[in-house]
Amino acid sequence: MAVRRKIKAAAKKVVARRVAKRPISMTYKERIVGPIKKPMQFFSALKADLKTDFKFYLLISLISLVGIIILSFSPLMSIAYQPVLGSYVFLMGPVFWLIGILMSFVTAAWYHVWLKIFKAKGNYKETYAVGVYSSVPYAILLLLPAMILMSIGSMSLTPQAIALGTVSPASLAIYFVGAILAVVGAVWSLVLMITGFSRQHNISGGRAFAAWLIAVLVIAAILIAALYATGFMAAAAVV
Repeated sequence: MAVRRKIKAAAKKVVARRVAKRPISMTYKERIVGPIKKPMQFFSALKADLKTDFKFYLLISLISLVGIIILSFSPLMSIAYQPVLGSYVFLMGPVFWLIGILMSFVTAAWYHVWLKIFKAKGNYKETYAVGVYSSVPYAILLLLPAMILMSIGSMSLTPQAIALGTVSPASLAIYFVGAILAVVGAVWSLVLMITGFSRQHNISGGRAFAAWLIAVLVIAAILIAALYATGFMAAAAVV
């Protein structure tokens, strides 16, 4: 009897471990609403699954792509080059989308390196999942204003109206509101990312923010150095 009990107890532990490792079954609606409505609870309960999270990222990135393409055809985006800009983004958008998909894995890996330096306890899958679900507000707040701006802008915010000074204040106000919402979405996504890193990796919000900030600053420094070196080489070639 004692042996049977031990076997049953061991079997229960194995099952419990397998269940704990399974990703939480969520609908797409829950994955969209969760980070926005209850971010702390969502990221605390989230079980990262690379395949599932990647599929969700495809959906979110497509929403962002549609918003960017719509905005690129907005007359106020570029008065002189608007037709060229819109056509270019429309044609090259899918290419940039594919590059963005690949870069999502690279970016997650880069963040994960710095998170580990700051004593993060999670794995790469969890870092990637946080990046995916923290992008929800930006994708939503980018797409919705874009559609509104396009519908209004196509009627009143034309280059001719701007040149003649006949643009209505209401049309300009809608454009500015859309721009503000896009900024709010970006900041909101950043806050969610820091919250997600903290919850998924069991570190403080300060450590999560420091890891993100240093990761961004290092990349910025590398890009600035590369641009400076390119400019210096071009100037030397001219001389």
